[in-house]
Amino acid sequence: MLELALVALLTQATPTTPTPVARSSDRPRTLSDVARERKGKTKPQGGVSSVEIAGEVSEESGGSSGKAASKSKQVASLRILSSTNSGVSSRGVVMFQGSVQNVGEGAACRVRIAYALTDDQGKPLAAGSASLSRVENGATASFDGKVSVPPNTFNASNRVSSGNPNVKIRYLGQGSAEVTSADACR
Repeated sequence: MLELALVALLTQATPTTPTPVARSSDRPRTLSDVARERKGKTKPQGGVSSVEIAGEVSEESGGSSGKAASKSKQVASLRILSSTNSGVSSRGVVMFQGSVQNVGEGAACRVRIAYALTDDQGKPLAAGSASLSRVENGATASFDGKVSVPPNTFNASNRVSSGNPNVKIRYLGQGSAEVTSADACR
């Protein structure tokens, strides 16, 4: 009788392990994706990254006899429209460029854009950043920058053999851009 009670108690106290869920994604996971998943935030689908910035704008009205000031809240909303790269140069540098659009009601200042490269296996390869001083509401702005990749990194179309098993050769995979920060313009 004691054994049955002990078995019943143990089966109730045994923790269940979660069942892994398969990810359906057409791109490899990046370190940013993992960090977002741990925080419970997800990146918008389709490679589009966005950020919203709220700011207050003072508007003065009235004649010379008296001025009434009112504040309205304007929100800038930035999203990456596109990002591409040039491939690996002979000096181990990848130039990247893209465009960001402000679909919000307010202007955004001091916009920072992070650019990350993965190898053809989806592992992080290199990262860089670009910045824009101001993006007006409704406007699209271009950004560009460069990233240095590790030695022995080649374009995926240039398959090479080192002949030395100790030399690790990597091939350029995908790049992705993300708006990381911006401020409301004053």
